[in-house]
Amino acid sequence: MTNSSIGIKGWQNYSSFSLFSSSSQRADRPHNLFVNTFEGNLTLIATDVVLQARITPVVTRAYNHMDTSSGFVRPFGEGYSHNLDECLTGTLGGGSGTVTHKDGSGNEWDYTYSSTSGGYDNYTSPRGLKTVLKRNTSTGVFTLTSGKLTFTFELNDGSTKALLTRIEDRYTNALKIIRIQSNNKPTDKIDHVDARWYDAGRSQWLDKQLMLFRYKSGTNLIETIRLDDTLDSNNYIYLHYTYTTISNKDYLEFAYWRKGTDSTISSNPGNGTNLEMTVKYGYDGSALLQYVYDSIACVGTPTADTNDSWKISYSSGKVSEVRYRNADGGTGGNYTATTTYTYNVTSGLPFTKLDSNNQVTKIVDGESRNWWYEHQYDTTDT
Repeated sequence: MTNSSIGIKGWQNYSSFSLFSSSSQRADRPHNLFVNTFEGNLTLIATDVVLQARITPVVTRAYNHMDTSSGFVRPFGEGYSHNLDECLTGTLGGGSGTVTHKDGSGNEWDYTYSSTSGGYDNYTSPRGLKTVLKRNTSTGVFTLTSGKLTFTFELNDGSTKALLTRIEDRYTNALKIIRIQSNNKPTDKIDHVDARWYDAGRSQWLDKQLMLFRYKSGTNLIETIRLDDTLDSNNYIYLHYTYTTISNKDYLEFAYWRKGTDSTISSNPGNGTNLEMTVKYGYDGSALLQYVYDSIACVGTPTADTNDSWKISYSSGKVSEVRYRNADGGTGGNYTATTTYTYNVTSGLPFTKLDSNNQVTKIVDGESRNWWYEHQYDTTDT
């Protein structure tokens, strides 16, 4: 696997946290933190929007602090991937080699060429995945089938990447990711996303634009996503993103939910918005994600001790501590819960390891309880 440390994998263990509870007004736009108990990688999964269609249109961002892979455009800044920007890299001409799939959570999966038959190049899937990758030998278009959905990837100008352009179910209902073109080839920039479905009453296929993407001038950074089914009194609901620059690289600073027009939301807002839904991100001296502040914290000026926030600390490149701080039931007091991580613990274990090569991680949670994770040694991953 190209970068096995990052992303979310079903067979690995994670310590997890949620910024917004299931009963909050933000329950449909969750922010979840995951700490890989073996690798020590931090993954933030943030769902910004969920719309209704035959195939659910979702915008989900994923931040991985260990994601330093080169060759990928970062539409939400350093460390980020998102679900509509999945792509393929590697040997894309078919007939040999390895193709790497960068998925929405940041995972990088390697597919190895196996054979050609029936007009398609076939690839062997990575261990643990029940997916099918094929390449049309006539068009060069790749399809990746996972469960009931098929993802289509088309080569960019220069054939350095194959970019996601369609997600389709078995009934050919689809999400169409319409990209800005260069020499009649898709680029990294998404222009809009359409839903396509069959209307049995009219006996015809219908298309409807759902989201419109716009970018910070001169960059590949997404500045706004307009939700096109929210028009009300000439106003739309927008997702609005702003960035900060650290050592000549761009990092996501604010994610806002705003209501207005293309012109009225073009300037950067202050803390808080007219929809009162804001998240701010802060970074440490190594440009790693350190703070996540929710809407309540962003009404004022967030600081290290602001309530309704996470603080992440690192040691030797791994997450060492996650602190959550909030107001205590409206009484004016504060509640701080801290979870700490110690990796490759070799002494003071309350049990005997199943294999001497296994590695143990100790986690102490916010209630001072000890948790021990024994990770099985696997010779195929060394």
